[in-house]
Amino acid sequence: MSSAYYFRKWKNVIKNLDTIINLDLEYQDTKAHDQQWCDAVERLSGMLGTYIASYNDAVECLHQNLQIQKTLYMSNIVDAIVARILELKEQLRKLEGSCYQFLGNSLFDHKLTSYDVEFSQLSNQYKRSEDIETAVSEALQKAKNKSEETIVNIDNERPSENLTEKLKWWDAGETLPEEDHQGINITKIYEVAEKISEESLERKKMIALIQAHEKTRQVTKLFTQRKQRRELWEKELKGILNPPAKRVLRERSAKIIQIVMRSYFKIKRERLKLYKREELLQMRFCERPKKEYIQRDKEIKLRNFETYQRYKEEWERDCEEYMKDFKKRRGDEIGEEFRDCIRNWFEKYYEAKFFYDIPKENQGGTLLIIKEEIPTPSEWLQKYEAYLEEKKANKNKTALQLKYEKLAAKEEEMMLKREELKKKKLEAELLKKIMKNPTLHPGYNYPLSKKIKHLCEKALAEEYKNNEEIMPSKIPEKKHRTKKTRQIKKQTADISDKLLDLAENNVLKEYPKTIFADFLGDFNYAGDDMRCSLRSPLPFGGETRTIWWERCREVMHGFRKVLLVGPRDSGKTTLVHIMATECDAVLYELDPLQIAVENQTSEHLKQLINDTAACAKVTQPSVIHMKNINLLFSSKVPPEYSYMKMDLIKRYFIRQLFKKIHKHDNITIVGSCVNPWMTRSKQMLKKFKSVVLLPDTNYSTVQLILRNWVLNNRIIPLNLDTHSLAYVLRGYPFGMLITALEEFLTAERIIKIACFGLKSTEVYNYIVESYSNVESDYDKYKNWYINNTYWGIMESKHLEERLQFKARLGEWNEKTKKKKQRNKAK
Repeated sequence: MSSAYYFRKWKNVIKNLDTIINLDLEYQDTKAHDQQWCDAVERLSGMLGTYIASYNDAVECLHQNLQIQKTLYMSNIVDAIVARILELKEQLRKLEGSCYQFLGNSLFDHKLTSYDVEFSQLSNQYKRSEDIETAVSEALQKAKNKSEETIVNIDNERPSENLTEKLKWWDAGETLPEEDHQGINITKIYEVAEKISEESLERKKMIALIQAHEKTRQVTKLFTQRKQRRELWEKELKGILNPPAKRVLRERSAKIIQIVMRSYFKIKRERLKLYKREELLQMRFCERPKKEYIQRDKEIKLRNFETYQRYKEEWERDCEEYMKDFKKRRGDEIGEEFRDCIRNWFEKYYEAKFFYDIPKENQGGTLLIIKEEIPTPSEWLQKYEAYLEEKKANKNKTALQLKYEKLAAKEEEMMLKREELKKKKLEAELLKKIMKNPTLHPGYNYPLSKKIKHLCEKALAEEYKNNEEIMPSKIPEKKHRTKKTRQIKKQTADISDKLLDLAENNVLKEYPKTIFADFLGDFNYAGDDMRCSLRSPLPFGGETRTIWWERCREVMHGFRKVLLVGPRDSGKTTLVHIMATECDAVLYELDPLQIAVENQTSEHLKQLINDTAACAKVTQPSVIHMKNINLLFSSKVPPEYSYMKMDLIKRYFIRQLFKKIHKHDNITIVGSCVNPWMTRSKQMLKKFKSVVLLPDTNYSTVQLILRNWVLNNRIIPLNLDTHSLAYVLRGYPFGMLITALEEFLTAERIIKIACFGLKSTEVYNYIVESYSNVESDYDKYKNWYINNTYWGIMESKHLEERLQFKARLGEWNEKTKKKKQRNKAK
């Protein structure tokens, strides 16, 4: 570990994990039974929350680990936890019929909160080769320098040709007319304009902003003091000013205030000392993260990685030296132990009088014989006798007969499997019917887990020849196909030009480092209660971050396609940046609207797609963000985009690009869609089966945005009515709200706020007037998701079945109630 803190934390993780596993096994062994559906969901959700909390602590310890010998052990534990988390999620999805899980009430028994069960980061850390990293960074830097050169105008202003001709009137020996001479000032023409760099302009802008803030602070303080003095003066004139308290009471109050303040500042000093120590240990940032902090965090991670590599080399060298020393000290003893083992093996040889092949190195080698993990000669003899009988029975059969027998045996095996599947299907249908019957409802059992448990021919031929005996032939073993792993050839030199072209065309993107917390939004704390009351809850930002953790994890597991659906500025680009940051992936961005009219040709699009696919394969893991995908699958192209060849772009962006990426490539294509109800949904969902619906901007999200805005800008009064403002601004995308709030604070408005304060109506009027056509109808997105996507259809079907069961249960209760009343009447 990097410190004693993480060493103790890892020990606590192992201890807590042991407790969780024991509880999980207890539920499975005792087959915990819940009569109510909500109780079964709550039990599974509680176990899922405990595993997620353990995962977060274990991943933090793994990333801070510098002990090479523990890395594999820790990563295996983390992978096992992830496997169990995914299994519990799948079991919950089958039980609830929904892709989202709401873990509100299930965490109380385990003393957890929603923030404890939020995924913080990924467990796998991928390090790309230095050549590829250098090629990507150089391409981005060259493209950036080139764009800056085109933006900056070297020559400020050149005098016009007519003006220069008029200035050279003396060369021709002519006199300039008075009307032309009156408007010319020769001294001003040759003045050199002062060149101010962008950095100086930015510095002046920041200085002016600081001066404005300082003026507002002074004006605010002056107005506050004047207001307080006037209130005291008015009370004194009216005679309602309270007389000063008695001296004894004031001394007693002063002592109480001293005790409280001393205690408070003592706690504050200890807390600051703790924060300072944790900041020195790189455990947290005590201030708001800035660019320098992000850069320092990157340098710390790089330093930790270099330290880890150095320790790894030292550890491997120490292991070799220890092995040599061990062989030198105990070589004779080990040899004698092996001789004893070989003698025992020769003694067992007389049972079968045959040595079968020693296992190969890739199968375990001779160590399997020492460990006694291979069959004994007597077991082999039984197997060999059965093989001889089968060989004798098939001696007089032709190859065609043997082939037909194999086919018949295979067909019989397939028929047994089909019968077993048919039987399971009938049992599932019967169970489904029983679950709909209130009198025969069996309840819900805790599901079992599959992820919780894991661990010399030449001499023999001569001996048979000397004894004049026939040597037993080797039993042929069935060969298993091994999956060929596709090796990526290093083509750094070949793709450097392609990377530069993509960077210049804004396809290769440089993205900001983004974490899961940057996607704003709270958890839906009432989601589980709504499901128990048979209502369909909407996922908020917290549930979306949980789903996105799964999508980010899939980047390192082959070719994936994800579709993000939501209004504009609802956070789709933020999620893409989170995926690229967490997976350390290279980001490519394809947008049909960024393709110029003259470039909408087959040659240009083919070259663009070929370069993107080739670079994405070499620089994998890669993320390809395909924006405005609704235009490619639109049933009718909007009139404002009628000039674009959408069919041609779709053929290359969708069909050709997908064909060029292999299923084993660690590339994820993320498509963003704005108006899905105006598209050919079946075609789009056939290409993008995994759909993530972005949440609506609700009250809690807007309140969080406004609170951060108030805290980050000291000029805004703390008594601003953010609650009412958040209520009326629901439905606006949170990206648009952040931009609007930043634009609201102009220099003039800052001075005005300092003098006259700020009312929530001013902010509301500004947003409504500036962004009048931004608010979207979220019900359309919800209806499209429910009616078209797989999980939307499953959720609506499951809800309908639950409502039918509730109606039947009500009818059965009424019948039993009437029956009891009749019996009482008799």
